[in-house]
Amino acid sequence: MVCKRRVTGFKFLVSLALLALFIPSLKGQDLIAMFNEGIRLYKEGKVDEALSLFRKVVEINPKDGEAWIYIGTIFLTKNDHEGAIAAFEKGLAQSLPGSIAASGWVNLGIAYQLGRKDSLKAIEAYERAIAFKPDLPEAHYNLILAHLSQKNFAEAIKAGERAFATMGKPLKPEQIQATFEKALEFLQRDYDKAMELLRSMAQQQLPRPEFYALMGQAYEGLKQYTRVALFYGQAAALAPQVARYLSDFGSALCQLKRWSEAVKVLEKAIALDNRDNVAITLLGLAYGELGRWQDAMIVLRRAAELAPQNFDTRVALASAYEQLGQTSQAMQEYLTALGIREEASVLNRLAWLYLQQGETNEQSNRLSMAEDAYRQAIQRLKRALQLDPKNLPSQLNLAVALRKYASLLFRQGQTKAAEENFQEAEKFLQDYIAQNPKDSNAKLELARLLSDRKRYDEALKLLREVISAEPKTEEAYILLGFIALQLVRLNDAEQAYMQALKLNPKSADAMVGLGAVAFYLNKLDDAEAWFKRALEINPNHPHAKQNLEIVKQAKEKAK
Repeated sequence: MVCKRRVTGFKFLVSLALLALFIPSLKGQDLIAMFNEGIRLYKEGKVDEALSLFRKVVEINPKDGEAWIYIGTIFLTKNDHEGAIAAFEKGLAQSLPGSIAASGWVNLGIAYQLGRKDSLKAIEAYERAIAFKPDLPEAHYNLILAHLSQKNFAEAIKAGERAFATMGKPLKPEQIQATFEKALEFLQRDYDKAMELLRSMAQQQLPRPEFYALMGQAYEGLKQYTRVALFYGQAAALAPQVARYLSDFGSALCQLKRWSEAVKVLEKAIALDNRDNVAITLLGLAYGELGRWQDAMIVLRRAAELAPQNFDTRVALASAYEQLGQTSQAMQEYLTALGIREEASVLNRLAWLYLQQGETNEQSNRLSMAEDAYRQAIQRLKRALQLDPKNLPSQLNLAVALRKYASLLFRQGQTKAAEENFQEAEKFLQDYIAQNPKDSNAKLELARLLSDRKRYDEALKLLREVISAEPKTEEAYILLGFIALQLVRLNDAEQAYMQALKLNPKSADAMVGLGAVAFYLNKLDDAEAWFKRALEINPNHPHAKQNLEIVKQAKEKAK
């Protein structure tokens, strides 16, 4: 399962650089006093009273640009975007000190962005702000955000690089890369040292974590995950108390499949915020990739408690249960996930578990339960293909389910229904192979179906193709041995089973096959030994148990 990070919201920075006392020469003494009183009230949070005073100022002097900027800023904080735009445009039409003009343009850009959803005008406003004050952080920050909101990731990166060049001192690319690689090396065994390397590098360039986080988002949009990790890592190193930066850094490490490093970072993120469902889910996924399924299950259960309607969390938890062999819990979680959102891949996983359930019930002679499980599998797989007709795993698994269902119906004497399902499965596989002629798994499945229908020559032809393409396919030799047994070609059967055993010395199926060959050759002691060896590998192997009893009975009769 792919690691998915939360969708990032955009929060623009209002420029407050204008919050100082101004006594321009053009103001009369009464206006000066009124203006400064407005500033005092604004700073004390009494914005309505301040707004009233600034309005009186512009009533007396409509060309007082600074008062209009304050009015616009107050409207902006009240989310009155149209009022803010009108005030800023009036103020910026006047002659203003550079720093005041820069702040006005920044805040006008925000009003355009939030009020009118006009990113182009917002970007133009931020550029005007930078022209007045090249090192104004809010202007650079909001410009990058505006590009990100439009998914103009390349432009966002260019704006970010300009911000670093203007406000900081960028290091040489080769120095940055070398330091980052060294930090990654340390991350597993010495987390603090790794983060200190990243922090030191970031401080030398631009000690503002929010800019590194923005660059991380931009590179994430371009799926350049090494760069994503580089920037999120520096953001996290500069602000180690911010769980979100650590979570994003961990997510980037997941994308790079640096699972051990991701675990270290995500554990730190959760220690800061133990209710961050995204970070907890990512940690569960990382644990799973490291084979720590019990740990994965524990944290993913916590994630599901925090966000019971989170689809990705439910699927991840189902996968953990599946890996732990807790099939019932896995199926329930997949069903819960599908209740939130239907996806072909999840329907396929659920169907696969129904298939396994059907096989287990069939081997235990619980035929009605097996029949129901196969029907459930077929239903889910057909739905998966409605959602995604090109989903290859679902196509192949549907053919498997139809074949197994047909075989069970035939075994129960329902020959007409069995034939219909055999034909559907065969057509499905023939069409699939025509489109995917190099898919050995599909050919092997068609060979199984043809074997079930006793069309051995056709099955053998397919098996030869499979073995020629993939000579280490154990299951192909198992089926080859089975068909040879049906044709009473005992030497061929023995060679096929021995080859399967050579490929997998713990193949219980191969041992059962060799036991059957020995039985037909009347080598009862050898047959008994093979069946016992198979049961040592798989104590619940149904054919091994059954055949061992037959051998024992034959030996009793031979006495």
